[in-house]
Amino acid sequence: ALELPSPNKENLNPISVEEFHCLLKAANGTFWEPMLLVMLNLCYYPVDARTLTVDAIDLKTGVVIFEREKKKTTRVGILWNRSRKALKKWIDSGKTNGVVFPSETGLGFAGQGLRSSFRRLRKKAGLGEEVTMDRIRDAAYSAACASPKVNIKEAKILAGHRFDGGTDAYVKRDPETGREAGNA
Repeated sequence: ALELPSPNKENLNPISVEEFHCLLKAANGTFWEPMLLVMLNLCYYPVDARTLTVDAIDLKTGVVIFEREKKKTTRVGILWNRSRKALKKWIDSGKTNGVVFPSETGLGFAGQGLRSSFRRLRKKAGLGEEVTMDRIRDAAYSAACASPKVNIKEAKILAGHRFDGGTDAYVKRDPETGREAGNA
């Protein structure tokens, strides 16, 4: 039997709504605003957000189909209107260069560079060291797992996990499958 982590298990430590809003407020007008929304909306690890490419996003439909660097799996999701608007504004600013969120040097972020930038954002937001980027993903996955409207397949699609009977080709053809999990 398949078992998803419960939001109450110790390995998940979701960011609180208040902490997330503090980060968003501090991020206003920077690349962090759309990045934070995308991380929560699509249940992304930091590596997924920092390597997300512009061509993976359809801003008209809100569908994101992204080949994940970490394990070469396909991440599929549908953006919330707020995420889509923030991404469109960021992409239209001309600050992207293949990757959606390049570093200050114009190149893609290395892992340590993104963590350093996040520490500065966290400090600006007045939050402690316990607030990490991984907790944003934990919140998205916890909400999907806890929602009575979301089945195991949908939660796994949102999290980029494989599921019995599913292939990357299947997920790419049917991005709507993960909509409810993303909305949780």
